[in-house]
Amino acid sequence: MRNVVNPPAVRRLGCSTEPMRTPTTSAAEAAQLIRADRRLLLDLVDGQPEDKLRAPYQVRAGTLGHFCDSLHDLVAHILMWDEIALAVLRESAADRPHWSLDPRWETAELGSALNAGGIEAGRHLPSGLLVERLGSVVDALVAEITAYDEAAWQGQAAGGEFAGSVGALAEYAASPPDGSPYGHVARHLANTVSEVVEDPRFGPETDALLARFAAAPQEEEEDQYKALLKDREELPDPELAGATHPAARVTDLQVELPGRTLEARLYQPGTDEPRPVLLWLHGGGFIGGDLRDIEYAASGIAVHGDLVVVSLNYRLAPENPYPAGLDDVVDTLAWLRENHGDGRVLVGGQSAGAALAAGACLVAAERGLPMPDRQVLCYPSLDHDQHTESSLLFDGVFLSTAPSWADEVYFPAGELPATAVPLRAEDLTGLPPALILAAGRDPLRDDARGYATRLTRAGVPTKLVEYADTMHAFLNFPAALSAGRHAVELIGADLRAALG
Repeated sequence: MRNVVNPPAVRRLGCSTEPMRTPTTSAAEAAQLIRADRRLLLDLVDGQPEDKLRAPYQVRAGTLGHFCDSLHDLVAHILMWDEIALAVLRESAADRPHWSLDPRWETAELGSALNAGGIEAGRHLPSGLLVERLGSVVDALVAEITAYDEAAWQGQAAGGEFAGSVGALAEYAASPPDGSPYGHVARHLANTVSEVVEDPRFGPETDALLARFAAAPQEEEEDQYKALLKDREELPDPELAGATHPAARVTDLQVELPGRTLEARLYQPGTDEPRPVLLWLHGGGFIGGDLRDIEYAASGIAVHGDLVVVSLNYRLAPENPYPAGLDDVVDTLAWLRENHGDGRVLVGGQSAGAALAAGACLVAAERGLPMPDRQVLCYPSLDHDQHTESSLLFDGVFLSTAPSWADEVYFPAGELPATAVPLRAEDLTGLPPALILAAGRDPLRDDARGYATRLTRAGVPTKLVEYADTMHAFLNFPAALSAGRHAVELIGADLRAALG
């Protein structure tokens, strides 16, 4: 492990001092974040031909991205700064300050000149060489950070004019200005957020609801399956879940599919004219949830969107592991196309339900089935056992992304198919236009962001709306969370405008 070095504890600027900086992450978390961030770029460029990487490419504009004209340029830019970050840490380990920490380099003019110069030099090198070098440098940087134990990570760094710990120095060197820790690539590429919904009520409402859940008495049940069965029987609390929209006409349905009959509920707006049909899927981690939990959302989307919504009770694990629920969604889409509406069929859902909606679109692409006309994915769960910035920051905020019994009983053994974890799909071209909703304090936030980015790259019209300072599953609690009420109206308005 790295030794703790002991340079002066304060930075001297004339006669003033400033307190020692501390990191916001552990060494292990920092390594995970930087690996995940750089993977965004490496996945985008790996194996691409020279002409494609040098073709004009719109990266995020502004002080970080205006100098990059192509993916080739972006690789050169990230590579230059990762090499500098690696050198900063290695020099610190040798008890020497790196040249880049001299405050005379800390000017906007010199920073811009350094960026432009690094990119211009990179333009003289083959793209393949740059990509290969970036992969090696990322591996070396992750290894360098991982080598620190927590004591060394929190210990003082040999940073010259930099007064802070090793962890703070690493964060300073490897993060973009005014950006998320270690989120340099994401800062450039995260240009698919169409809208951020902010409201001063969101934070306090979320805090109050989380406190209410934390204060509720917890029943101890050793048998996880028995606890699940008990949970499935509980009715939603109307003080949280809200009520069915009074203008919606509600009918219970039996969906007759080969070898099984599924329960569903149909919500109609105030018209008898044939309308498009949206198949809506509840959340619940693939093992729980029920259409009764989401009556406010399903009925409200029907009324505000002027379309028919069918809320489905698909099969759940552990009784019916993957792909049973996905098969239910695929077959119900075909059943709706034949039996209801004006021929236009859409699919959407919340959390696990959004994963099934996305998976159904991938199944349609694989099998050559009629593609849904649109997909609506609310805080989707699109991967498994991944370490993202949001999972590190918000794990345990209503939801945990740590591997669990639910994962064991739902996912198949071995390599997971893309239809179970859509973020791993190799090709997203030809999928239906997407509306994706994210929550700002959700461990799954980056699933939504990542999928929106990949859909956009694949040429799929995509709109990502992020609700700041609220939590996962906020559509389930519209009586307590105004973000849930706003989102139902937003989804309805988006569908009404898209469908005419």
